[in-house]
Amino acid sequence: MRIKIISIALVIIGPMLVITGIIEGMKVSKIEKEGVETTAIILSGQEKRGRKGGKTYNLELSVPKATKDHTVSIPKEIYEKSAVGAPIAIKQLPNEPDKFIVVGDDDESLMMELAGTAMLLIGGIMVWWNFFRKSPNI
Repeated sequence: MRIKIISIALVIIGPMLVITGIIEGMKVSKIEKEGVETTAIILSGQEKRGRKGGKTYNLELSVPKATKDHTVSIPKEIYEKSAVGAPIAIKQLPNEPDKFIVVGDDDESLMMELAGTAMLLIGGIMVWWNFFRKSPNI
């Protein structure tokens, strides 16, 4: 029973990840094409340890012309080079200053699309195996 629930969950979550990856990729692509390079000021930095020992690195940024301060997740390499009060290069849309990317940050949308596709395929095979294949008659 547990395998059946997992297979259904994979078939549902997989396409959601693919769609999210495509939307994020389009957003990043638009900012890379139409964005203007500028600098934001680092207000604070935070290193968090997850339950399984993994670390995430966040910076709170004061972005020019933005309506509020923004917290962004960044790679370790950028976090280690940053300091409170220092500028950091960003690219932002001139007509939508709250939409920006940190220069040098990786675009993770392709990874989301691949993970979602893998989940959909594995879940589809599991659904077929558990619900639609003909059981051998003994």
